[in-house]
Amino acid sequence: MNNLIMKNYGYFNFFDTDADNENVGRITFHSKENYRVLCSKGELKGVLKGKYAYQTKISEEYPYVGDWVSFNYTSEDQVIITGIIPRKNKISRKMRGKQFSEQIIACNVDYIIICISANENFSITRLERYLYAFSCENAKPVVVITKKDLVDNIDEYILKIKENYPNLDVIATGMYDNLSIEKLLPFLAEETTSVIIGSSGVGKSTLINQIIGSDVLRTGEINEKTEKGKHTTTFRKLIYLGSGFGCMIDTPGMRSVSLWNCDDGNEAFSDIEELTHFCKYRNCTHTSEKGCALLESVIQGGISKERYRNFVKLKKEEDFINSKIDTKAIKEYNKRIKEREK
Repeated sequence: MNNLIMKNYGYFNFFDTDADNENVGRITFHSKENYRVLCSKGELKGVLKGKYAYQTKISEEYPYVGDWVSFNYTSEDQVIITGIIPRKNKISRKMRGKQFSEQIIACNVDYIIICISANENFSITRLERYLYAFSCENAKPVVVITKKDLVDNIDEYILKIKENYPNLDVIATGMYDNLSIEKLLPFLAEETTSVIIGSSGVGKSTLINQIIGSDVLRTGEINEKTEKGKHTTTFRKLIYLGSGFGCMIDTPGMRSVSLWNCDDGNEAFSDIEELTHFCKYRNCTHTSEKGCALLESVIQGGISKERYRNFVKLKKEEDFINSKIDTKAIKEYNKRIKEREK
Protein backbone atom coordinates (compact mmCIF):
# COMPACT_ATOMS: atom_id res chain seq x y z
CA MET A 1 0.00 0.00 0.00
CA ASN A 2 1.67 3.23 -1.09
CA ASN A 3 1.82 6.45 0.88
CA LEU A 4 -0.63 8.24 -1.46
CA ILE A 5 -3.46 5.84 -0.65
CA MET A 6 -2.69 5.99 3.07
CA LYS A 7 -2.81 9.78 2.78
CA ASN A 8 -6.20 9.67 1.09
CA TYR A 9 -7.51 7.48 3.89
CA GLY A 10 -6.87 10.46 6.17
CA TYR A 11 -3.62 9.18 7.61
CA PHE A 12 -1.95 12.55 7.96
CA ASN A 13 -5.02 14.08 9.58
CA PHE A 14 -4.44 12.25 12.83
CA PHE A 15 -0.74 11.48 13.18
CA ASP A 16 2.55 13.28 13.40
CA THR A 17 4.37 10.01 12.98
CA ASP A 18 5.99 8.77 9.78
CA ALA A 19 3.56 7.57 7.12
CA ASP A 20 5.49 4.30 6.80
CA ASN A 21 4.57 3.21 10.32
CA GLU A 22 4.17 -0.55 9.97
CA ASN A 23 1.96 -1.01 13.03
CA VAL A 24 -0.81 1.53 12.49
CA GLY A 25 -3.86 0.99 10.29
CA ARG A 26 -7.48 1.95 9.81
CA ILE A 27 -10.60 -0.17 10.30
CA THR A 28 -12.42 -0.49 6.96
CA PHE A 29 -14.90 -3.21 7.93
CA HIS A 30 -16.35 -4.63 11.14
CA SER A 31 -18.83 -7.44 11.74
CA LYS A 32 -19.00 -9.04 15.19
CA GLU A 33 -15.44 -10.25 15.83
CA ASN A 34 -14.28 -9.85 12.24
CA TYR A 35 -12.30 -6.81 11.12
CA ARG A 36 -10.52 -5.56 8.04
CA VAL A 37 -7.55 -3.26 8.63
CA LEU A 38 -5.96 -1.06 5.97
CA CYS A 39 -2.23 -0.62 6.53
CA SER A 40 0.97 -0.11 4.55
CA LYS A 41 0.83 -3.74 3.36
CA GLY A 42 -2.75 -3.60 2.13
CA GLU A 43 -6.16 -4.49 3.58
CA LEU A 44 -5.67 -7.39 5.99
CA LYS A 45 -7.82 -9.49 8.30
CA GLY A 46 -7.90 -8.27 11.89
CA VAL A 47 -8.74 -9.80 15.25
CA LEU A 48 -8.76 -8.28 18.73
CA LYS A 49 -5.96 -9.17 21.10
CA GLY A 50 -7.37 -11.45 23.80
CA LYS A 51 -6.33 -9.23 26.70
CA TYR A 52 -7.71 -6.13 24.96
CA ALA A 53 -11.06 -7.79 24.28
CA TYR A 54 -11.26 -9.14 27.84
CA GLN A 55 -10.50 -5.79 29.49
CA THR A 56 -12.89 -3.82 27.31
CA LYS A 57 -16.08 -3.17 29.28
CA ILE A 58 -18.07 -0.67 27.24
CA SER A 59 -18.95 -0.62 23.55
CA GLU A 60 -17.21 2.65 22.66
CA GLU A 61 -13.83 1.16 23.65
CA TYR A 62 -14.02 -1.36 20.81
CA PRO A 63 -12.77 -0.44 17.31
CA TYR A 64 -15.33 0.57 14.68
CA VAL A 65 -15.22 1.51 11.01
CA GLY A 66 -13.11 4.63 10.60
CA ASP A 67 -11.02 4.02 13.71
CA TRP A 68 -7.24 4.14 13.58
CA VAL A 69 -5.69 1.26 15.50
CA SER A 70 -2.34 -0.11 16.58
CA PHE A 71 -1.60 -3.76 15.78
CA ASN A 72 0.96 -6.52 15.47
CA TYR A 73 1.37 -8.80 12.46
CA THR A 74 0.52 -12.47 13.01
CA SER A 75 0.87 -13.60 9.39
CA GLU A 76 1.11 -12.14 5.89
CA ASP A 77 -2.63 -11.54 5.71
CA GLN A 78 -3.67 -11.04 9.36
CA VAL A 79 -2.99 -8.62 12.23
CA ILE A 80 -3.92 -8.62 15.90
CA ILE A 81 -5.42 -5.32 17.07
CA THR A 82 -3.89 -4.04 20.30
CA GLY A 83 -5.56 -0.63 20.80
CA ILE A 84 -7.37 2.40 19.39
CA ILE A 85 -5.68 5.68 18.51
CA PRO A 86 -7.65 8.54 20.20
CA ARG A 87 -10.61 9.48 18.02
CA LYS A 88 -11.26 12.82 16.38
CA ASN A 89 -14.99 12.17 16.77
CA LYS A 90 -17.72 9.54 16.37
CA ILE A 91 -21.39 9.47 15.42
CA SER A 92 -23.74 7.12 17.23
CA ARG A 93 -27.35 6.20 17.80
CA LYS A 94 -29.15 4.13 20.40
CA MET A 95 -29.17 0.44 19.55
CA ARG A 96 -32.55 -0.66 18.20
CA GLY A 97 -34.81 -2.35 20.73
CA LYS A 98 -35.40 -1.85 24.45
CA GLN A 99 -31.74 -2.21 25.44
CA PHE A 100 -30.01 1.07 26.27
CA SER A 101 -26.68 0.71 24.54
CA GLU A 102 -24.71 2.74 22.02
CA GLN A 103 -24.31 1.78 18.37
CA ILE A 104 -21.36 3.59 16.83
CA ILE A 105 -21.97 4.35 13.16
CA ALA A 106 -18.60 5.78 12.10
CA CYS A 107 -15.45 7.31 13.56
CA ASN A 108 -13.05 10.08 12.54
CA VAL A 109 -15.25 11.78 9.96
CA ASP A 110 -15.05 15.23 8.38
CA TYR A 111 -18.42 15.32 6.59
CA ILE A 112 -21.79 13.73 7.32
CA ILE A 113 -23.66 13.31 4.03
CA ILE A 114 -27.37 12.92 4.72
CA CYS A 115 -29.29 11.41 1.79
CA ILE A 116 -33.01 11.90 1.25
CA SER A 117 -34.74 11.14 -2.02
CA ALA A 118 -37.10 13.32 -4.03
CA ASN A 119 -40.20 11.18 -3.48
CA GLU A 120 -42.26 10.16 -0.46
CA ASN A 121 -39.01 9.66 1.50
CA PHE A 122 -38.53 13.44 1.52
CA SER A 123 -39.39 14.76 4.98
CA ILE A 124 -38.18 17.88 6.77
CA THR A 125 -39.07 16.23 10.09
CA ARG A 126 -36.87 13.23 9.24
CA LEU A 127 -34.06 15.54 8.15
CA GLU A 128 -34.26 17.44 11.43
CA ARG A 129 -33.95 14.17 13.33
CA TYR A 130 -30.86 13.21 11.33
CA LEU A 131 -29.29 16.63 11.88
CA TYR A 132 -30.06 16.47 15.59
CA ALA A 133 -29.05 12.86 16.18
CA PHE A 134 -25.81 12.95 14.20
CA SER A 135 -24.53 16.39 15.10
CA CYS A 136 -20.84 15.81 15.66
CA GLU A 137 -17.84 17.85 16.75
CA ASN A 138 -15.49 18.71 13.87
CA ALA A 139 -17.85 17.23 11.27
CA LYS A 140 -19.95 19.24 8.82
CA PRO A 141 -23.40 18.03 7.67
CA VAL A 142 -24.23 18.06 3.95
CA VAL A 143 -27.66 17.18 2.53
CA VAL A 144 -27.95 15.31 -0.76
CA ILE A 145 -31.37 15.02 -2.40
CA THR A 146 -31.18 11.93 -4.62
CA LYS A 147 -33.40 10.86 -7.54
CA LYS A 148 -34.13 14.40 -8.67
CA ASP A 149 -35.04 12.94 -12.07
CA LEU A 150 -38.26 11.61 -10.47
CA VAL A 151 -39.69 15.13 -10.00
CA ASP A 152 -40.11 18.26 -12.11
CA ASN A 153 -39.75 20.75 -9.26
CA ILE A 154 -36.49 19.88 -7.50
CA ASP A 155 -35.88 23.56 -6.66
CA GLU A 156 -38.95 23.49 -4.43
CA TYR A 157 -37.44 20.62 -2.43
CA ILE A 158 -34.21 22.56 -1.97
CA LEU A 159 -36.14 25.68 -0.95
CA LYS A 160 -38.04 23.77 1.76
CA ILE A 161 -34.74 22.86 3.39
CA LYS A 162 -33.15 26.27 2.90
CA GLU A 163 -36.10 28.00 4.59
CA ASN A 164 -35.01 26.54 7.93
CA TYR A 165 -31.33 25.97 7.19
CA PRO A 166 -30.05 28.76 4.92
CA ASN A 167 -26.40 27.93 5.64
CA LEU A 168 -26.72 24.20 5.05
CA ASP A 169 -25.13 22.80 1.88
CA VAL A 170 -27.88 21.11 -0.17
CA ILE A 171 -27.08 19.26 -3.41
CA ALA A 172 -29.61 17.57 -5.68
CA THR A 173 -28.37 14.58 -7.69
CA GLY A 174 -29.80 12.43 -10.47
CA MET A 175 -28.94 9.10 -12.04
CA TYR A 176 -27.35 10.59 -15.16
CA ASP A 177 -26.38 14.02 -13.85
CA ASN A 178 -22.60 14.22 -13.56
CA LEU A 179 -22.69 17.98 -12.99
CA SER A 180 -24.46 17.47 -9.66
CA ILE A 181 -21.78 14.97 -8.62
CA GLU A 182 -19.15 17.64 -9.26
CA LYS A 183 -20.84 19.81 -6.62
CA LEU A 184 -20.06 17.08 -4.09
CA LEU A 185 -16.33 17.02 -4.83
CA PRO A 186 -15.33 19.67 -2.22
CA PHE A 187 -16.65 17.28 0.45
CA LEU A 188 -14.69 14.32 -0.93
CA ALA A 189 -11.22 15.85 -1.07
CA GLU A 190 -8.10 13.85 -0.28
CA GLU A 191 -7.24 13.43 3.39
CA THR A 192 -10.95 13.66 4.31
CA THR A 193 -13.48 11.06 5.37
CA SER A 194 -17.21 11.31 4.71
CA VAL A 195 -19.95 9.09 6.09
CA ILE A 196 -23.11 8.65 4.04
CA ILE A 197 -26.37 7.97 5.90
CA GLY A 198 -30.06 7.78 5.05
CA SER A 199 -33.12 5.56 4.89
CA SER A 200 -33.16 2.25 3.04
CA GLY A 201 -33.38 2.59 -0.72
CA VAL A 202 -32.64 6.31 -1.08
CA GLY A 203 -29.78 5.59 -3.47
CA LYS A 204 -26.63 5.79 -1.31
CA SER A 205 -24.85 2.94 -3.11
CA THR A 206 -25.85 4.35 -6.51
CA LEU A 207 -24.43 7.72 -5.48
CA ILE A 208 -21.11 6.19 -4.42
CA ASN A 209 -20.89 4.27 -7.71
CA GLN A 210 -21.45 7.53 -9.59
CA ILE A 211 -18.70 9.25 -7.63
CA ILE A 212 -16.20 6.44 -8.23
CA GLY A 213 -17.26 5.94 -11.84
CA SER A 214 -17.80 2.18 -11.59
CA ASP A 215 -20.22 -0.27 -9.98
CA VAL A 216 -18.20 -1.12 -6.89
CA LEU A 217 -21.35 -1.44 -4.76
CA ARG A 218 -24.38 -3.59 -5.49
CA THR A 219 -27.61 -1.68 -6.09
CA GLY A 220 -31.26 -2.69 -6.26
CA GLU A 221 -33.94 -1.86 -8.78
CA ILE A 222 -36.62 0.70 -8.03
CA ASN A 223 -40.00 -0.66 -6.94
CA GLU A 224 -42.54 0.91 -9.31
CA LYS A 225 -45.28 1.05 -6.67
CA THR A 226 -43.30 2.50 -3.76
CA GLU A 227 -40.63 4.31 -5.80
CA LYS A 228 -38.10 2.91 -3.31
CA GLY A 229 -34.88 1.13 -4.06
CA LYS A 230 -34.07 -2.24 -2.54
CA HIS A 231 -31.85 -2.28 0.54
CA THR A 232 -28.45 -3.54 -0.65
CA THR A 233 -25.84 -2.39 1.90
CA THR A 234 -25.74 -4.70 4.94
CA PHE A 235 -22.47 -3.66 6.64
CA ARG A 236 -20.59 -0.44 7.22
CA LYS A 237 -17.51 -0.19 5.05
CA LEU A 238 -14.87 2.44 4.44
CA ILE A 239 -14.22 2.89 0.71
CA TYR A 240 -11.32 4.62 -1.02
CA LEU A 241 -12.76 6.91 -3.71
CA GLY A 242 -9.71 7.02 -5.97
CA SER A 243 -6.64 9.12 -6.68
CA GLY A 244 -7.06 12.73 -5.58
CA PHE A 245 -10.00 11.90 -3.29
CA GLY A 246 -10.44 10.83 0.29
CA CYS A 247 -12.72 8.04 1.42
CA MET A 248 -16.33 7.45 2.33
CA ILE A 249 -18.01 5.22 4.89
CA ASP A 250 -21.05 3.52 3.40
CA THR A 251 -23.76 2.52 5.90
CA PRO A 252 -26.88 0.32 5.79
CA GLY A 253 -30.22 2.05 5.37
CA MET A 254 -31.73 3.28 8.62
CA ARG A 255 -35.34 2.42 9.40
CA SER A 256 -35.19 4.44 12.59
CA VAL A 257 -32.82 6.82 14.34
CA SER A 258 -32.84 6.94 18.13
CA LEU A 259 -30.82 9.65 19.86
CA TRP A 260 -27.66 8.96 21.81
CA ASN A 261 -25.59 11.58 23.62
CA CYS A 262 -26.20 14.38 21.11
CA ASP A 263 -23.49 17.00 20.65
CA ASP A 264 -23.85 20.22 22.67
CA GLY A 265 -23.12 22.31 19.59
CA ASN A 266 -26.11 20.91 17.74
CA GLU A 267 -27.13 23.09 14.80
CA ALA A 268 -30.39 21.35 13.93
CA PHE A 269 -32.33 23.86 16.02
CA SER A 270 -29.68 26.50 16.65
CA ASP A 271 -32.16 29.35 16.07
CA ILE A 272 -34.64 27.84 18.52
CA GLU A 273 -31.90 27.15 21.06
CA GLU A 274 -30.93 30.80 20.84
CA LEU A 275 -34.51 31.83 21.64
CA THR A 276 -34.64 29.66 24.75
CA HIS A 277 -32.01 31.90 26.36
CA PHE A 278 -34.67 34.60 26.58
CA CYS A 279 -37.20 32.48 28.47
CA LYS A 280 -38.30 33.82 31.85
CA TYR A 281 -37.38 30.61 33.68
CA ARG A 282 -34.03 28.82 33.31
CA ASN A 283 -35.71 25.41 33.60
CA CYS A 284 -38.44 26.27 31.11
CA THR A 285 -39.92 23.20 29.41
CA HIS A 286 -41.29 25.32 26.53
CA THR A 287 -44.70 23.69 26.81
CA SER A 288 -46.95 25.90 28.96
CA GLU A 289 -44.88 28.42 30.96
CA LYS A 290 -45.72 32.10 30.88
CA GLY A 291 -42.73 34.07 29.66
CA CYS A 292 -41.53 31.31 27.34
CA ALA A 293 -39.77 33.02 24.41
CA LEU A 294 -40.22 29.96 22.21
CA LEU A 295 -43.99 29.77 22.68
CA GLU A 296 -44.24 33.49 22.04
CA SER A 297 -42.37 33.09 18.76
CA VAL A 298 -44.73 30.29 17.70
CA ILE A 299 -47.75 32.51 18.42
CA GLN A 300 -46.24 35.34 16.38
CA GLY A 301 -45.41 33.04 13.50
CA GLY A 302 -41.63 33.25 13.84
CA ILE A 303 -41.36 29.48 14.24
CA SER A 304 -43.73 26.98 12.66
CA LYS A 305 -45.85 24.78 14.91
CA GLU A 306 -44.50 21.66 13.22
CA ARG A 307 -40.89 22.63 13.85
CA TYR A 308 -41.70 23.60 17.45
CA ARG A 309 -43.38 20.23 18.10
CA ASN A 310 -40.43 18.36 16.62
CA PHE A 311 -37.97 20.32 18.79
CA VAL A 312 -39.90 19.62 22.00
CA LYS A 313 -40.30 15.95 21.05
CA LEU A 314 -36.57 15.47 20.39
CA LYS A 315 -35.63 17.30 23.59
CA LYS A 316 -37.89 15.04 25.67
CA GLU A 317 -36.47 11.97 23.96
CA GLU A 318 -32.92 13.19 24.56
CA ASP A 319 -33.59 13.86 28.26
CA PHE A 320 -35.10 10.39 28.67
CA ILE A 321 -32.17 8.68 26.91
CA ASN A 322 -29.62 10.68 28.92
CA SER A 323 -31.29 9.69 32.20
CA LYS A 324 -30.99 6.04 31.18
CA ILE A 325 -27.37 6.50 30.11
CA ASP A 326 -26.52 8.10 33.47
CA THR A 327 -28.18 5.26 35.38
CA LYS A 328 -26.34 2.67 33.31
CA ALA A 329 -23.01 4.49 33.77
CA ILE A 330 -23.44 4.51 37.56
CA LYS A 331 -24.19 0.77 37.60
CA GLU A 332 -21.14 0.00 35.44
CA TYR A 333 -18.92 2.18 37.63
CA ASN A 334 -20.09 0.46 40.83
CA LYS A 335 -19.56 -2.92 39.18
CA ARG A 336 -15.97 -2.03 38.31
CA ILE A 337 -15.26 -0.86 41.87
CA LYS A 338 -16.57 -4.16 43.27
CA GLU A 339 -14.43 -6.14 40.81
CA ARG A 340 -11.30 -4.22 41.91
CA GLU A 341 -12.03 -4.89 45.58
CA LYS A 342 -12.20 -8.66 45.10
